[in-house]
Amino acid sequence: MLDNYKIKIIIIGLFVLFPVFVFIILNNDGDSTFFSSIEKDDTKLKVQETYEDVCQKYFNNNVNVLNNLAVEEWEQENYELALSIGKCAYTRALLENNQIEFAKTLNILGLIYWRLENNKDAMDAYTESAKLANKLNLHKLQGLTYTNQALILKEQRHYTKALLFNQKAIEIFKTYKYYRELGIAYNNNGQIYKNQGKINEAEHNYIKAINSYKEQEYKDGLSATFYNLADINAKTNNKNDAIKFGHLSLKIAKEVNRDVRVKDTYLKLSEIYEQSNRLDSAIFYFKKYNDLNNKILITNQSKILAKSQAEMSAKIKDLQIHNLEKNKELTKNRIIIISISIYLAFLLGLIFVLRYTSRIKLKSKEVTLRLKASNEILDMKQHELKSYILDLTKKNEIISNLQNVINNRDSSVSKKNIEIAKLSKKRILTFQDWVVFKEKFETIYPVFFSYINENKIQFTEGEIRLMVLLKLKITSAEMGSILGISPQSVRVSKMRLKKKLISHNFDSIENFFSFVSNVDP
Repeated sequence: MLDNYKIKIIIIGLFVLFPVFVFIILNNDGDSTFFSSIEKDDTKLKVQETYEDVCQKYFNNNVNVLNNLAVEEWEQENYELALSIGKCAYTRALLENNQIEFAKTLNILGLIYWRLENNKDAMDAYTESAKLANKLNLHKLQGLTYTNQALILKEQRHYTKALLFNQKAIEIFKTYKYYRELGIAYNNNGQIYKNQGKINEAEHNYIKAINSYKEQEYKDGLSATFYNLADINAKTNNKNDAIKFGHLSLKIAKEVNRDVRVKDTYLKLSEIYEQSNRLDSAIFYFKKYNDLNNKILITNQSKILAKSQAEMSAKIKDLQIHNLEKNKELTKNRIIIISISIYLAFLLGLIFVLRYTSRIKLKSKEVTLRLKASNEILDMKQHELKSYILDLTKKNEIISNLQNVINNRDSSVSKKNIEIAKLSKKRILTFQDWVVFKEKFETIYPVFFSYINENKIQFTEGEIRLMVLLKLKITSAEMGSILGISPQSVRVSKMRLKKKLISHNFDSIENFFSFVSNVDP
């Protein structure tokens, strides 16, 4: 079986050789391109200008021209192209360090992002534009950015914030007498209040918008605001005022040739007359609406068709060439796809083998470590047992020898004999000694043994003896001497006792003693 090092070398070799293999196939005919024939739509050749292509196309234009082009594309709803041109203007303004045009570019990018439903980037662009406009005293631009931010906030139904931004715009436009923009801001205020159901406030702002538009004879704005007044009066059942404002909107829209506004006003008048039970007028204006709507649709379709035909005529030759080369490229691509599939399958196989062998080695290592640990534990246990046996044997021999010395001497009690007697009394290995010791211990701690025996924790006899010695704060060395076991065995016994107590929610032996002490009278 291959080791990990050899498998890694093979994988690296495949990564190096496979691109060479693909390169040879791709360059077999000299001018072919990988996957050049794969298209999402086989019936059309879609060519989209990239940001770099657009910048190259308009390389000789200054920032102002680029901004105007971006606005033109935005008005024609070509938002992606408008965004590319806007980004070119942004880059050009930075290179030329033209802060005024840079501020205008940011505002235009905000408009484009808004139409692309990227409100976050739109708000960021407006914010930066407003900062620059304020710094450069571009008051009109600053007010427009506030109005645009209010429009986004209105769409998001953040009406309080929208009104705050709109009010900033109104203050600027009033101060510097930008009546057209002031009317737009008041109209926007009216829309915000209308969306909140505050009809009186909405009507008040619409009237202000009309007065502002009249200062500059901005008829588009007048038509839009009269339409809004017709709408809110229809909702509040003020039919006469609704009809009056509807006809005013219709008249001005016709004067400025705004077919879309005329169409919408026809529909609104039809709805108002229907609410007023004037069905003849409702039918009349609905027919007008339907005719104009069909006309607009046909006109738009004709424009779209003409534009599509122009684009197709410019690209038909490339499409034919593309179709002729398609079969040839598809054949080559199939070979490459099959090669990649085989390569990936082989690579996955090698990775699987590598992981499998690694797991086997890891498991083998774990088993070895466990076996080693088990042997160490076994050796330790054997050592404890041997130490215990040796200590017990040695102690018994010493006591036996001392007893023989006592028996062979006279009956007089010497100091040495007294010490030997004390030594014998200190040992509690025998049952009788333990009984005597317990009686003396209970005189000091009368409830200790009874609580331990009645407790739900099942202690062994050895654990009870160990706890008694711990309670008396006897050192480990003294415990070993008294119990006839090694100090290591004392430590092991302590550890086991501690684990048992922890399993019954006692953090330590001392914590258990504290609990027992509270039970003692």
